[in-house]
Formats: sequence, structure tokens, C-alpha cells
Amino acid sequence: MNEKLETPNPEQGNIEEQPAGMEQPVVKSESVVETPPESVPEMSAAPRKGALYVLFSPETRMGRFLRPLVRWLAIIVGLFALGFLTAYLLLYRPEYASRLDAQKQIATLQQELKETKSELTKTAADLKAVQERYDATKTEAEKLAVRVQIAAVIQNALEAQNALANREQGIARQAVTSAKAALEKVQPAIRGKNPALADDLMTRLQLAISEMERDPKTAQKDLRILVDSLQKVDELFK
Repeated sequence: MNEKLETPNPEQGNIEEQPAGMEQPVVKSESVVETPPESVPEMSAAPRKGALYVLFSPETRMGRFLRPLVRWLAIIVGLFALGFLTAYLLLYRPEYASRLDAQKQIATLQQELKETKSELTKTAADLKAVQERYDATKTEAEKLAVRVQIAAVIQNALEAQNALANREQGIARQAVTSAKAALEKVQPAIRGKNPALADDLMTRLQLAISEMERDPKTAQKDLRILVDSLQKVDELFK
């Protein structure tokens, strides 16, 4: 029996040789499932470079230019801040402390000036009171001096009147002379109170002096009127 050799189909698996005269079984070829090619992961895009990278990276031209520039600017700003701090510590702080001391001294002086003004005000008030007492005392003393002079005129006028009654012309003349001198001293004060009265008193005394020789009794009456007027004047100075 002649054997028939068949060339194996490369698409089929190993098929065993069948004897001649036998039906060769139909072998269904398995469908070949094509495997899709594995997906190759895409490479991620390069990260986007920011503005800071461009400005300050040593890999960029701008960065190589700006980095030392910024470094020098930082040094300059630092030196400026250090100079400002030094000026503050060496100049401003002592000046500020000196100003505070000056303000304290001014406040102290103002307080002392205020106290001095208060003391001066009190002293001025005391001085005013003393001056008022002095003026009052002076006025009283002046009044007392006027009254003493008026009393002297009255006393001399009474002595002259008594001497005329006793016909003692010499004593009477001496008394009216003293009375005239005392009246002249007191006349300005009397004129300050009543000018007409001051003139009347002097006229009455002059009239009594002129009548002593020729009419002693009339002179006595004039002296009596003079004494009465002087007693009324004395009331003005009490």
C-alpha cells in the first residue's frame, strides 16, 4: 500500500500520518487571535519652566545676569539698613535722650516758675495789705499830726485870751505868735478839707492880733471864735 506523504501545513499543528484508504479527519484550524501590540506609554512632556527659573536660574542668560545683581542689591540694602541702625544708635538715640532730658528740665522749670509766681502773688497780696495798713497808719498819723497842730493853735489862742484878760500884753503877743506859726503849719491840711474855712481861720487870727493893742476885749472875742472854729475843724480829722 502506497503511503502518501503530505507536507505539513505550517499553520496546523503536528498531524500524524494516517494509513492509506482511511478518511482523513478534517481538522479545523484554530483561529489565530491576533494580540494587539502593547501600547507604548507616551513620554510625558517636559515640565514648564516658570518665570523665576528664567530670571534666576544659572542655566539661563537672564539668570546669570540677575543673580549677582540681586546679590549686590541685597548687600547694598543690608549696608544701608546697617548704616541706618548705626545712625539711629549713635545719633538719634542720644539726641532723643537729650531731648527728653531737656523736656524734663523745662517741665521742672515751668513747675518752679509756677510755684514762684504763686509765691509772688501771695507776696504781692501781703505787700498790698502791708501797704494798705501803712497808708492807713500814715493817714492816721497825718491826721494825728494835724490834730496836734490844731490843739497847739487852740492852746496858744486860749493862753493869749487869758493873758489879755489879765492885761499881760507880752504873754498874749507871744501866745498869738505861736498860734500863728502852728496855724500856718496846719493850714494846708485844713485847706484840703475846706479851703474857705482855712482862710477864715487865718483872717480871724490876724484880726485878733491887730486888735490886741487898741481893743483887747474884741481881740478876746475873736480868739474865742477862733477856738470854736478850730474845735469844729478838729472833728474833720478824727
